[in-house]
Amino acid sequence: MKIDKKYIFFLLIIIVFISSCNKSTEKQVAEARKKDYRSVTIINKTDEKLIKECRLTTADGSLVDTVKEVKDENIVLQNFDSKKAFKNERMFKVILIDHYGLRYEKIFEATEKGNTDVIVEKTDYVSQKGDFFKKVIKFFN
Repeated sequence: MKIDKKYIFFLLIIIVFISSCNKSTEKQVAEARKKDYRSVTIINKTDEKLIKECRLTTADGSLVDTVKEVKDENIVLQNFDSKKAFKNERMFKVILIDHYGLRYEKIFEATEKGNTDVIVEKTDYVSQKGDFFKKVIKFFN
């Protein structure tokens, strides 16, 4: 049984591509930790790893940044204050809305420079109208 070199080369290209796709979030986290600009790394410790939307707001609710359709455990918001519009803000809120529409909120204090890690757990769940049916659907899926 002889394997053609083209097939081996093609297989190696696929393996490298898949491994580089999985490392993109890790690279973002590593880069954010090294830089002086303000960034936030959100560590998702909820039961649901598919996040429909992630919002970063000031503590009083002004939208800073938003990311949709996240499939990674860590969400990195690099250089979220590039225009220095929030340089006087210290308190921020992260809002995660999972695949089923359940909402998690966490208020935290961000550093003036560098990265801030925020751990969002299932205890940060915020009850909303209609969540009973969302939880039933989640249970059966």
